[in-house]
Amino acid sequence: MHPHNAVMEVNDVVKYSRPQNEAEAKFRFRVLEIHRDVDNPRAHIQLICDWRIKPVEVVALTDIEPAAS
Repeated sequence: MHPHNAVMEVNDVVKYSRPQNEAEAKFRFRVLEIHRDVDNPRAHIQLICDWRIKPVEVVALTDIEPAAS
């Protein structure tokens, strides 16, 4: 596990740590839940956008990192 994942908290703004393309690199998410008490720690993240229904996805903590912007 990366050291920065240990300090990640609910409501933090995060981004993909290894985006597959330029569009994914621009995505920002808000952390809704963090589950560290499992073999593969995961977070529920919600896309920050102006859509009425904002997409939520579950990702491994190693797949996201704090977003500076």
